[in-house]
Amino acid sequence: MDERHRVIGNSICELVGSCDPSLCDAWCCRHMVFTIDKHDPDDARYFNVHGCVAVERGDKLLVLVPKVCDGLDLKHLTCKIYGTRPAICQRYACHPDHRFKSEYCSLRWKLLHGREAQVALSKMRRG
Repeated sequence: MDERHRVIGNSICELVGSCDPSLCDAWCCRHMVFTIDKHDPDDARYFNVHGCVAVERGDKLLVLVPKVCDGLDLKHLTCKIYGTRPAICQRYACHPDHRFKSEYCSLRWKLLHGREAQVALSKMRRG
């Protein structure tokens, strides 16, 4: 599977940058983020009342759940399992318009166009 490329919305994106634990503020290890379909106008309020942050994104809700990873050290700054961390941690990156993204994280999804997008799509289909 080609984990450096992903379809986000209607766009082909490539994961660029790297995880540098010496600069990282462990943002992605201190929060879980997911999107859900919005079924009720009160859905965001439900999450917010329960200690999460929910932001409306069209017909979706972007939900931020405060949860510290057990792999972090006691100061929550360094990953104790960095060399053997799960694959999802190694390829973690936020959507380009993600409002909770750490300013120190260099991982991001770059939108691809033209030939670059065609090549990436071909890799994804073969993967």
